[in-house]
Amino acid sequence: MRSFEWFYLDRLCHRDLFTLKGGSNGVSRVTYSPDGKRLATASRDGMVRLWDAMTGQETLTLKGHTNGVFGLAFSPDGKRLASVSADPDPRNGNKWGHVKIWDASNGKEELPLKGLTGGYYRVAFNPDGTRLATASYDRTAGVWDAITGQELLIFKGHTDPLYWAAFSPDGKSLASAGGYGNADPRPRELKVWDATTGHVISVQ
Repeated sequence: MRSFEWFYLDRLCHRDLFTLKGGSNGVSRVTYSPDGKRLATASRDGMVRLWDAMTGQETLTLKGHTNGVFGLAFSPDGKRLASVSADPDPRNGNKWGHVKIWDASNGKEELPLKGLTGGYYRVAFNPDGTRLATASYDRTAGVWDAITGQELLIFKGHTDPLYWAAFSPDGKSLASAGGYGNADPRPRELKVWDATTGHVISVQ
């Protein structure tokens, strides 16, 4: 027999507004647009999907990746979306880690980043959307012109593969972090860089 308490707790555990259905082989990344009206999801099937965050309806599918997508970031104005996948990229000797920048209104790819070396995990826009940061398995972080796709800076000095990169709120510095995983006893390493000169500000 189940009394009031069981049903009350059951309702508390199932207060989700809706379930997004789409894609296969799992969702690897999800992010809100800056205005909170849309959601973007990345899947291991290579698809990036945009959803209405109020209704849960799929509004757009971005097709172009052929392998799992594991990095996703909206530009600050919400007009563009950057993604990074395990696609082999012929521009860098078919190494995996293909970065794309999309028009978030129509799903068209805007431009390729130039000078990519491969092995990318994460992407992040700076506060005004003019630059894009990458974190790479080759132990480097990069900054790219998000308008032209040109390489601006490569940050070297990490001893482990990088999994994260993020700009400060004022865009003047960039933090990058890496490590090998929970089973590896070596500590993670976080560096903060001057986003204009590439000089190290601090190491943690």
